[in-house]
Amino acid sequence: MFPVFFARRLDSIALANIDMISKVQCPVFFVHGTLFVDAGHNDIESKFLNLFLRSMQEFTVFCAKKAHDNTEKISAQSPYN
Repeated sequence: MFPVFFARRLDSIALANIDMISKVQCPVFFVHGTLFVDAGHNDIESKFLNLFLRSMQEFTVFCAKKAHDNTEKISAQSPYN
């Protein structure tokens, strides 16, 4: 409904995600349907369910390993060990 130039300007002001991503301190899992052929903005998990679930599982395992590694690192640095 908005002209493209207005939508881009609004994105750069209100939704400047690219400028804020460097502040994120945790793992991030991006899902974006337009990167896949035949997937739209909101249907990637219904059209590519197996790939979506496998990717989510890999991300969850990655996060669990990262949390475990960080816990071990913090525990090793504790003066109460």
